[in-house]
Amino acid sequence: MDVLEEDSFALSSSCASDAEFDAMVGYLEGIIMDDEFQLLQRNFMDKYYQEFTSLFKINIFLW
Repeated sequence: MDVLEEDSFALSSSCASDAEFDAMVGYLEGIIMDDEFQLLQRNFMDKYYQEFTSLFKINIFLW
């Protein structure tokens, strides 16, 4: 079986819910890889990163 046949077999055996899941993952990937989202995330982390490190230290002490 060559690569093309393997690919078409994989596509034909997948169900609709798998295709929906793949589409949703692709959609989310598009959002998080977008330059605007990356900038929002970077600004958020620059502003609040100390809160996360403090929570991490507290969690260490609680465990």
